[in-house]
Formats: sequence, C-alpha cells, structure tokens
Amino acid sequence: DQIVSLNLTELKVYLKGKEKRSGLGQKKKQKKTPLPINADQICSKANLISVSRDFHVQKGLYLIAEGKVAVLLLAGGQGTRLGTKLPKGCVDIKLPSKKTLFQIQAERILSLQKLAAEAKYGEGAQVQKPIIWYIMLSHFTRAYTEDYFEKNSYFGLQKEQIFFFTQGKLPCVSEDGKVLLESPSKVSEAPDGNGGIYRALRTSGCLKDMAKSGVEAIDCYSVDNLLVKAADPFFVGYCFNFGAELGLRTVAKVSPNERVGVFVKKGKGVGVV
Repeated sequence: DQIVSLNLTELKVYLKGKEKRSGLGQKKKQKKTPLPINADQICSKANLISVSRDFHVQKGLYLIAEGKVAVLLLAGGQGTRLGTKLPKGCVDIKLPSKKTLFQIQAERILSLQKLAAEAKYGEGAQVQKPIIWYIMLSHFTRAYTEDYFEKNSYFGLQKEQIFFFTQGKLPCVSEDGKVLLESPSKVSEAPDGNGGIYRALRTSGCLKDMAKSGVEAIDCYSVDNLLVKAADPFFVGYCFNFGAELGLRTVAKVSPNERVGVFVKKGKGVGVV
C-alpha cells in the first residue's frame, strides 16, 4: 500500500534538480554578482511620515475587520534543536509568563481582530469576521497540536476559525540518491518541508475554504518566529494600497558582515542570498 502512495516521479525531479544545482556532471557556471532590488519596490516604515503610516494601518485594520485577511502558519517542525520531540509551538521557551509560541500568536490574533472591529465599527464593537488561522502541521505534530489547542480552549479563539491541515511527505534518500528504509518492508518518509505548502493548501481544502470565506490576503510566517506581527495592519494595508501581489518583510543588517540572508534580484523576481 505504501509503494502506491509514494510519489517517486516527483522525488526523481527533486534529485535531478539537486544534481543540477550542485554542478555534478556539468561545468559550473560562474556566479553572478547579485543586484539590489529597485528602489521603487522597497518601503522603509521608518522613513514614512506618520500620516502615511496611519493611512496604511487603517486600511489594514478595515480589511481585517471585513474578514479579508487570513493568517497562515507553518508549524510542521518538532523542537529537536531544543531537546524535545514536541511541536515547536508547544514548547516552553522559558519566558517568565510560561507562554508558548502558539499561545503568544493566538492571543495576538484575538487582540488584533478586536482592535480591527473597533477601528471600523466604533469603540466596543463586536468582532463580526474573525481572522481565520490556517495552521500547517506534519504527521508528527498534528495530533499533539490539536489536543494542545483543545485542552487550552483555543486560547480564547473560536474553534471554527482555526483550520488545521497536514503537509505532505516524501521518501528519505541518502546523499547519493538512494531511497532509505525504515524497516525491511517500509520506506522511510519525512515531511516535505515548507515548500510543500502550495500542494497542501490545495489538497487539504484550504483554498476552497479561503474562497468561500472571502479571504483576499494571507500573511504567512513560521512558528518559531517569536517576534512575528501576524497580520500586521501596516504591512497588509501597505501591500493593498501599493497593489502588490506579494510582499516580503525584512530588517536592515546590523553590519555588512552579519550572517543573515538579504533580498536581491533573481531573474525576473526576488530571491534570497
């Protein structure tokens, strides 16, 4: 039964892509110096006057209040680097409050949807369109995570506004491209990574749910981003007012030698180096 479910054709495509990128069996191309992104594609929040910032924030809050903004969380990983097999979002990260990443993010969504309702409908207004929170999990983390949310009463959110779904799996392979076995009769599999989000959104029914719910914008982030401003009204409003199909957030490097990725031109689009 497992053999039938394995997407070996897709795996072959990935392995060929890995071989091409590593330059095996062909001459390596000379690396080109990355080019900076055009100035008209960049907005520095710090350089905007307060009127402009307020304009974008108000638009973002209105969109949130109207139910047009959803939050997409990538939370398939386990906290192995933290010494545990628990889902990352459930791990005690040693805050004085003892709050986990899931709790911090849930409480932000709870507060934000209330703030948005009052911004659009007036002080004391009730939330008419809760922010839908799509949470992508893996086969290793889904059962524990759903149980964790249920035991904590969804941290004040409505059960119906949280949509759990599971990312796909791929066979594990060795460095030389051989499929690994978990046992003599079973192929070893692992989650297909954050790149599997696009297929998972389609196969899980998320896209249909977004269309039915009237969602027009999605703010996507990874679970281990403690400082994330999920559904940041300024960012959402700016992207809408700018007419952007895709927006990316970043912070300036502390120094040229800081070892973090930066956005650059990549072909006709944007990439990270």
